[in-house]
Parts: sequence; C-alpha cells; structure tokens
Amino acid sequence: MNQSTMASQESQTISLKVLMDKENNKVVMVEADSDFVDILFSFLTMPMGTIVRLISNQPEPDIIGSITTLYKQVEKLQEQFLQTPDFKSMLLDPRNNRSETQCRRLELNINDTKPKYYICSNWNSCRRSYNSQYSTCKNVRCNCGNMMDKEICFEIEDGGVFVCGMTKFMVTDDLQVEPMSPATSLTLLHKLGIKDMSSLQETTLSIGSEEALRLLKVSLFSKSVFTDALLVNFGLKSPKQEK
Repeated sequence: MNQSTMASQESQTISLKVLMDKENNKVVMVEADSDFVDILFSFLTMPMGTIVRLISNQPEPDIIGSITTLYKQVEKLQEQFLQTPDFKSMLLDPRNNRSETQCRRLELNINDTKPKYYICSNWNSCRRSYNSQYSTCKNVRCNCGNMMDKEICFEIEDGGVFVCGMTKFMVTDDLQVEPMSPATSLTLLHKLGIKDMSSLQETTLSIGSEEALRLLKVSLFSKSVFTDALLVNFGLKSPKQEK
C-alpha cells in the first residue's frame, strides 16, 4: 500500500444503515456490506499489545485492566534487560504475520503499524535449503547464519479481505453477524420483544477511522457496542441516558 493509498484511506468513510429503537434509545441492528464486516472481523486479528497501544494513544484513553500497566512497564524497561533491542518493539508493537497483509486491504484500517519484512542476503538460496521465510524484526539471524537485514515489500491485491461476495449483513448491537434477510430481521425483532414498529427509526451514519477505533474500544467492555460507541457521537442519544 503506497502513501497516497494510505492518505485516501484516512479520509475514507463507510455508510451504515442503522435501525434504532427510539423508545429505548438503542440500536437494534446495523445493515452493512462486506467492507464493514471485514473491519469488525479484523479486530480479532489484532495482538493485545497493538490494541493497548491504539487505545492508549487516543485523546480519551481507556485502561484495559492490568494489561495497560504491563504495557507501560515494557515502555519504560531499559533495552539492556532484553535479549535484543528489537524485542521491545516486538512487545509494544506486535505483528500478526498471517493476517497483516490481508488487513492492509481494509477500507478502514485502524492499525497504523507499518508493515516491514526482512530477509537475509542469501534468501533465494536459504528458502530452498533451510526453508527460511522472512522476519518482521530487523537483524534476526537466518537459519543460514546471516542476519536478516534486507527489507522487502509485498504487493497487495485488490478485492475483499475476509468476507466474499456482495452480501448485505445484519449486525446486532452485541456484534452478532448474519447475512441480511427479512427472516433474520423479524427473528431479531421478536427476540428483542419489539412489537410496535412505529418505535423504530432508520438513519444512515458515515463512519471513518476514528469511529472504527471507537467501536474496537467499546467492544472490549460493552454488549451494546453501536449504542455506546456511535449514538452519542452522532447526537442521536443523550449522554444522560448512557449507562
């Protein structure tokens, strides 16, 4: 992903069709396409250190139990106490090698980690002789004995990330995800005990990277993610009604 692509992604927004219960001031469900579902699924690929870093860097940071304290202690730890200096960045800004390349294709990628991969100078020979791959940390020793210090880039293909096709999805307030259909919608309304359809209001919200990060943060603590993460921000819910 080049710099122009990353810049355009920062200003990118995704539209969500939100069905609200006006009487209780809660989100019933969100209708979204695969781009948004891909973003939600990408939350599961993030290492804990990355989540703590992203949330801690927000204007109104939250504490995730004692794991935030642990993260800050590693930040202050002198590198002389670690096996190699690269281990500090490995702990504070961990990488998920298998999903990282996939997530770079997200419409809104809230993980600002810049992917870097390193190989040794004899990589073409090593991957045949030693089954060597690549490292996400510079100056890690290759199986052949040389240092992996040569940076390489991977081309990113266009297309979907985790979800295939153009299916519309229904996402509930507690992040249950199902393909959209009249049957699933009616089942949800029945489950929630909503009989008066006049209490329902449909609105469209546009979310960007900031709102996506808020969804990640709130999903760690709440079972009413859209209600708590979006409604106050968009002026659709009174702060006094927040739990």
